[in-house]
Amino acid sequence: MKNKKHIVRILIKGGILTPALFLKLTEVAKRNGNKELSFGSRQDVLFEVEETLKDETASFLRSNRIDFEWKNDTSAKTQNIVSSFVANDVFPSTSWVNAGAYILILEGFAHRPKIKINIIDPVQKLVPHFSGHLNFIASSHEHYWHLYLRTKINGKMFEWPELIYSKDVPVISEFLERIAFNNQTLKRHQLVQMVAESLELNTLTNFEPLKRTPDFPPYYEGIHKMAASKDLWAGFYWRNNRYSILFVEHVCSLCLRTGIARLSITPWKSFLVKNIKTEDRLLWEQMIGHFGINMQHTSFEMYWHLPFNHKESLSLKRYLVHQFDKVDVRTFGLTFSIGQTDIPFTSVVIEKNWYPKLFNWLNLFKTYRISYAKDFNPESYEYIPYFHNASYRELPKVLIELSKKYYATLPELEEVQTKPVETKIQKIKAHQCQHCLSVYVPLLGDQAKGIPSGTAFEDLPLTYACELCDSDKTQFTEVMMEKRIMSA
Repeated sequence: MKNKKHIVRILIKGGILTPALFLKLTEVAKRNGNKELSFGSRQDVLFEVEETLKDETASFLRSNRIDFEWKNDTSAKTQNIVSSFVANDVFPSTSWVNAGAYILILEGFAHRPKIKINIIDPVQKLVPHFSGHLNFIASSHEHYWHLYLRTKINGKMFEWPELIYSKDVPVISEFLERIAFNNQTLKRHQLVQMVAESLELNTLTNFEPLKRTPDFPPYYEGIHKMAASKDLWAGFYWRNNRYSILFVEHVCSLCLRTGIARLSITPWKSFLVKNIKTEDRLLWEQMIGHFGINMQHTSFEMYWHLPFNHKESLSLKRYLVHQFDKVDVRTFGLTFSIGQTDIPFTSVVIEKNWYPKLFNWLNLFKTYRISYAKDFNPESYEYIPYFHNASYRELPKVLIELSKKYYATLPELEEVQTKPVETKIQKIKAHQCQHCLSVYVPLLGDQAKGIPSGTAFEDLPLTYACELCDSDKTQFTEVMMEKRIMSA
């Protein structure tokens, strides 16, 4: 008879962990016979624990001050605090939101929340903005946050009438959890009044509304330059969400050798290493090569949510990814979930139809039902049925049609050209790096380095360097490029 196993969730506050902490987790995971560990959609770490070692594991975690819970224990359900720290300096971000801003807030949380709390920079697109019950979104005012509160009952969300100061985020979070989510009959104005009467908060009432620009989520795998420095970042994604402990140990050891203080977990069940020095790149490339890691996943297979350690769901995902790759269908911008409707940042949900035991033979002919978020908004809690009984073979075709429906809803696709289009060629001046052949086009600028569009090459600072190979400005030569102009 097999030994009973439990699943432990390690609550990594804000998705930020040190190499030393990660090594402690691999140590206890190995004690339980694991060769792999996994990540959760709220930036947590998961692995299996033997029944005979459950008490010993719990004691080890407590003695090392590591927050955890047993995944199937609903009596003491806690939630990990999610943050967009992982995207900071890797992708464009709000100017004042830095590592210190996140850590200041996260260190202020003394309680273990039972509701989902998010600390989010609205400029970045990697971490979903409104997947929590309390969503603190950075404002344009330094150290002040918009608060969007979503109820547990119907998923409706409203904006708090004041901006919340960074140090007050943990205070109002604990109060709202205790008051609002234990009494969901309270109206919005009652909540606001109770907070004003009970807490002394440093709030801002005169503020600019939140500005968000729709955009597709970024590609988060491979080795790339950071947005805010010449350092590099490395993103690691394994499609089965089972990361080799030996690989993790090598990553942590390399971080400690090269002075990297923190790693970051994404909500997409992957992790990033930031601030890699360019002179250390070869060490990372060698390690990646040693483990034979695939660094060329398609965007389509990177934005999925699957139940933990569920072989049937993983097999279905692999089948769908393969079918989509064969026909080269674009799904960029959509997120998918198999059998999970409680993930609030999913555009499309695929659920297996279950039949009563009386009709068990029908399982020979698996069918699936597909639904999609209202307006294809992955932050919506409202899902619209699309197809009720798709067979295994029909499923790719149904999803392809649904993806076409999504693209037809995008604003830029609403206008239809009815007149023939003529194309004219215009010559424009650009400058090309002699080493890697990257091109600087004044019309586009260099957004990653903060160079606005329309900036002439001559006006670039003397410190400007090639985005790809770091060659300085003197290594660029003038070239002429063709620009196509369409006219009706």
